[in-house]
Amino acid sequence: MDKSIGILDKDYASWVKELVKRYRSSQIKAAVKVNNEMLRFYWELGKDIKEKIAVRFILCTLEASSLYYRQMLGRF
Repeated sequence: MDKSIGILDKDYASWVKELVKRYRSSQIKAAVKVNNEMLRFYWELGKDIKEKIAVRFILCTLEASSLYYRQMLGRF
């Protein structure tokens, strides 16, 4: 009887170690997926900001050019 309990204990310990290994593997996979999504979000955010800045720069440039040419035409 004592031997069978020892075998069960070893099987149980092995099973628990395997569970822990699978759990940690799942945690790592989840963290990688979250990191990938966060990287994608920040990449798109940077692209959006870049586009907004470009549009604002173009609008400011056009406004300045328009003001300049109105002033130049006003001189004639």
